[in-house]
Amino acid sequence: MYLEKKINSNAILVKDQMGVEQIVLGKGIAFAVGKDGWVNQSLVEKSFTLDNPEKIMLFREMISKIPLEHIQFTETVIQLIKSELQKEISPNIYITLTDHISFTIRRSANNQLVKNILLSEIKTFYTEEFQVSMQIVKKMNHEFNLTLAEDEAGFIAMHIVNAELGENDSNQSIKIMTIVKKIMSLILAEAQLDLDESSLDYSRLLVHIKFFSQRIVYQKQWDDKESDDLFHHNFKESKAYKLTKKIVKIINETYDIDISNEEINYLTIHINRLLHRKIDS
Repeated sequence: MYLEKKINSNAILVKDQMGVEQIVLGKGIAFAVGKDGWVNQSLVEKSFTLDNPEKIMLFREMISKIPLEHIQFTETVIQLIKSELQKEISPNIYITLTDHISFTIRRSANNQLVKNILLSEIKTFYTEEFQVSMQIVKKMNHEFNLTLAEDEAGFIAMHIVNAELGENDSNQSIKIMTIVKKIMSLILAEAQLDLDESSLDYSRLLVHIKFFSQRIVYQKQWDDKESDDLFHHNFKESKAYKLTKKIVKIINETYDIDISNEEINYLTIHINRLLHRKIDS
């Protein structure tokens, strides 16, 4: 790899032998570039290949202002996230989470703690992401002598959720979470259910509602015209179907989202299963 541009003493922009741009980090690496521009690869501690020039420019600008130890710490926790969750994570997280963690460390050093008003919803609807984020917070406290708590874990969890959804900011994630909360509350209230949030029934329903909400927000709904013919008249007269139609009406009026018949049928099936579990229990 050869040098394209020095960012700071610990970061440089390079091109590899295939002509692909990378950002390379290493202690003092900018001072160890040969006269011919070739980089001493033994000094490379981490390299980043992002998927478009705009992201490379953003990351380059960001790391020029962020201490190397913050970047290295974020890299280790991103590997933890990938290992613990086993989900596809957008490379955007290298930009968004690095920036967030560095800002949090500097802010906390000045005792500027921020309350997370969505903490309760995050803990309920993104349990796995929140649990991993608590591990990250503990590591941050230990590594940088901080006293961060659950509020910060909630912020980190939303960065993870955004990366799972391929988002740069939290707008869509918060919208999805709000829809999930509204649907779950309606189902439990209308069905007169008092489910333990740690129960299998609650967890199973929550998973389906989260996927349903993601699909309708991103307009990736199932829309199989023929599937509607598979459901008989009694199905559409059922309590579950009527509850689903009520939910759909509220979502449409609140968020201006049209929901396909296939998605309505999908949601009805899962509500119906929950109602039958109530009858059987």
